[in-house]
Amino acid sequence: MNLPVYTFLKQAQPPIKTLYLKGDKQLLKSTSLKVALVGSRIISPHALKWLQLNVPALVMNGITIISGGAFGVDYNSQQIALNHKGKVITVIASGIENPTPKTNADFFTQVIQNGLLISEYPGQTPASKFAFVKRNRIIAALANLVLIVEAKEKSGALSTAEFALEMGIPVACVPGRPTDELSKGTNNLIKSGAHLVQDYNDILSLLGCDSLNLFKRS
Repeated sequence: MNLPVYTFLKQAQPPIKTLYLKGDKQLLKSTSLKVALVGSRIISPHALKWLQLNVPALVMNGITIISGGAFGVDYNSQQIALNHKGKVITVIASGIENPTPKTNADFFTQVIQNGLLISEYPGQTPASKFAFVKRNRIIAALANLVLIVEAKEKSGALSTAEFALEMGIPVACVPGRPTDELSKGTNNLIKSGAHLVQDYNDILSLLGCDSLNLFKRS
């Protein structure tokens, strides 16, 4: 099903003409806060542990998790959210009937059942390198905050931050060790002025809300 582009997406460039949706379409109209969690397709133990500790707290405070459904940070952030009965919006770079990567088929089924799958391409349109970068502007436009969890110095995830900054959407990063290749992109963004986020409390603070104390670490 295709719907007219919602007002808050009209700021995205290049312009979005049509969105194809599968799942809970009300998530686009929802006033709940939305955070984009994106990063490297090769996820480190450090980043995975950070997601495991913080994503449950975000969803239990009513935050919807947006990402791209690719391997690594994208997939893990949303799978953890779904495991904790959270809401997710996944923006893919291929046709709405052809979610990519194919190996994440079961995950995409979960998204459709418990969240929203979005594409600007109809049917079986194959993914392309250009489409992966282009879809990042939709991820950014949907979010109240874009958080880069982990990224190399020239990671494709950094384009999401660039789109967000162009649209005036706050950008934050999880810091990493200076010697880690997968942290160079995020550390550079922090040096350039991105917000430094240590845990979910920092995210809630950036969003202007306090924790509902629904989640306590053991």
